[in-house]
Amino acid sequence: MTFEFIISCRAIPLMDLRQVVASLLAGVLENNQNEFGVDIVDRMIQIRHRRSGEESTGGNGTENSHLLVGFVLELPEETTSSETVVREFADALSDTPPIIHAVKFEDPLLQAELAERAKEIFALEMKLRRVLSIIYLHAYQSEEPFNLLRDETVKPRVKPTENDMKVGRENQFFHLTFGNYAELNQRQKFKLDDLLKVIRNADTYEKFYEEFNRVPIEHKDDAELLAGLKNLMDSIEKMRNCVAHNRRPSISLTENYDNTCPQLHKILDDYLSKWELYLEEEMPWEIDAREAVSGALEGAEWDSNNKTIIFYDPHDDRMSTPVTSLEELREYLEDVAVSAFIGGAPFEGGESVFNCDGYGIVDSILWDYEDRLAELFEGDDTDEPS
Repeated sequence: MTFEFIISCRAIPLMDLRQVVASLLAGVLENNQNEFGVDIVDRMIQIRHRRSGEESTGGNGTENSHLLVGFVLELPEETTSSETVVREFADALSDTPPIIHAVKFEDPLLQAELAERAKEIFALEMKLRRVLSIIYLHAYQSEEPFNLLRDETVKPRVKPTENDMKVGRENQFFHLTFGNYAELNQRQKFKLDDLLKVIRNADTYEKFYEEFNRVPIEHKDDAELLAGLKNLMDSIEKMRNCVAHNRRPSISLTENYDNTCPQLHKILDDYLSKWELYLEEEMPWEIDAREAVSGALEGAEWDSNNKTIIFYDPHDDRMSTPVTSLEELREYLEDVAVSAFIGGAPFEGGESVFNCDGYGIVDSILWDYEDRLAELFEGDDTDEPS
């Protein structure tokens, strides 16, 4: 693992400075149960840059100069408590004369931490955008879906064009920050032309007052959700800034973020659950399949003399299909179910995304015809509806 530092110090021979840094590292490694030989620790430090500054006279009359030194710390993968080692080493650098300042740059441990935070924030923000889109698309229905913030004080800092959003399959919420989300549902102040328009369209003072004081989102549950975001966005925005700018989040920031994230996820999940299609509810194409089977049976001709059910083509009643057994009946109705299912189900790569349970659909419907089927096909060896 490679970590890169720049230190600022009062000039001493470079070799002596290397010994100071190596000695600090050796002490920190030992304190964290790492046993490396002196030569190995020395090779962990690689000085790469040096820049001298102004000379000055110290309090004891000695001449010295300012020195910037850049070095790399190559920490072995087998290092115990590597995160603690790096942190304690960085802290010790600034507190050890002649070093007066230290800055850490390359840090694979921080990179891994921020990458994980980025995944968390991506999932959280996409869920938040999904909820906000449901709220605002419902509020404005089919009115300008790419201008959902027209009544809001909050606007994207860089205004995307409608074409930009169409191409990216986005809307204005993809161009807001977490800080912006907390300010939603605040109506912008009326301009004179807009105010005059409200006055002209209002038949009574009550209507004028209602429109004048209207907030963009009036639905009670939706408005409450938007209001609830205000106290949850700050710590997430701060963590997002750390991720975006490759900074280490402080302990307090991390604690606040870790506390806030589950709260926000729960609020969003609870909201989405209101509109969720549960597994026990049939999808539209399943309903189509069930209705097609029921319609076929209702429109069929039941010939008890010949023990036959005759199904007519819904598009051409001159075309008919007779079935003379339960087995033939099942096969025919399953074909009807599958055809209707495929006609409505989504496709991807030329194939239906979902599979039709034709047998289950037919079996559940034939239960209502159990007595008629038993009478019609009396003596048929084929099993009855199971």
